Amino acid sequence: MGRKKKKRNIEKSTLKSLITSILRQNPRKAFNYKQLSKQIGVGDENTKHLIQIVLEEMERRELVFSISRGKYKIKSKSTIVDGIIEINSAGNGYVICTDLDEDIFINRKYMPNVVSGDEVKVSVFPSFNKIKKEGEIIEVIKHNTEQFVGVVELAKNHAFILLSNPKIHFDIFLPAKEIKTIKNGQLVVVNVVDWGDKKPNPTAELKEILGYPGEHQAEIHSILAEYNFNNKFDKHIEDAAKNISSKITYDEIKKRRDFRNITTFTIDPYDAKDFDDALSIQQLKNGNWEVGIHIADVSHYINENDNIDKEAQERATSVYLVDRVIPMLPEVLSNNLCSLRPHEEKLCFSAVFELDETAKVCNEWFGKTIILSNHRFIYEDAQEVIITKKGKYAEELLKLDSLAKILKNQRMK
Repeated sequence: MGRKKKKRNIEKSTLKSLITSILRQNPRKAFNYKQLSKQIGVGDENTKHLIQIVLEEMERRELVFSISRGKYKIKSKSTIVDGIIEINSAGNGYVICTDLDEDIFINRKYMPNVVSGDEVKVSVFPSFNKIKKEGEIIEVIKHNTEQFVGVVELAKNHAFILLSNPKIHFDIFLPAKEIKTIKNGQLVVVNVVDWGDKKPNPTAELKEILGYPGEHQAEIHSILAEYNFNNKFDKHIEDAAKNISSKITYDEIKKRRDFRNITTFTIDPYDAKDFDDALSIQQLKNGNWEVGIHIADVSHYINENDNIDKEAQERATSVYLVDRVIPMLPEVLSNNLCSLRPHEEKLCFSAVFELDETAKVCNEWFGKTIILSNHRFIYEDAQEVIITKKGKYAEELLKLDSLAKILKNQRMK
């Protein structure tokens, strides 16, 4: 006859330590007494009952809390921080916090409906010897965007908008009232109206039908919409720009180094409208060459933190697409006052260098200037002059090309 298996007697204090250890190692998971019994390795009913008693005592002492009948989690004093989330293509995220030296990892299973750039509040898990900080998002403070572009997948009484961005881990739900005018497979713009934190998909309203994927205009407008590029300026911005004086006063000229009598030209694509930089060149009496690089002095026309400046800060840069430019500044500035068009006096910031025949920099100067461009080259015309060694301003272009090649060879050594 086989020997009876000896019962394992465990004291309450030992059970409490074992339970605490298991819950701490699994801060996101809830356990009932049966699951804890299995983890601890006990099977007799007396010990299971004792585990129930210990859990109830721990709850009264606020060491654990019950999330549903009989299921418990560890109660810890977690750190709460705010930050900006960045999501990778695997669907996991990292929250960047100014208050912490390292980013907080967010597993995709703890990720609500958020996108990169959203401002979130994070509960940081107790580390328990883990290599990296981990946490969960407990609140979305501010969504980075509410506008999305995707392809329609129609169902009977609703539709889903399928997003192509691999870093967005959800599709968007369109209810019946929003699908009356759309067709399956179309490219559309939608605005999220309910982020559905307890649902797998945000709910949106239809904003615009762009066409079908692959169509030129549809694809261009999808880029504008997806990245929230605004190709128009508000009226008060346009009006402010139109009211800027184009007059260059004598007092202003006196403050600047005058390059109006020095050969100057721009080199840009054939379809460019904003000529924002120019080159000048002249030979000095000592035989050296003076080369100037001039960029439009936008700060002369815009005051710090005025409406135009704030709009420019928001846009950050002009955006160049295949068939159009989304300017950082209203056209009055970008294509007129601050465009270094030929035969027009323009205010600039300049970097001026004196170089010898070996392209050694002998002197340098930086400051405000006034220029008068003599000619507008397109790339092809300038290249033809360099190749054929003849044409408008051939001597100046060839000298600039020669100096540039010497400097390039020096860098490549």
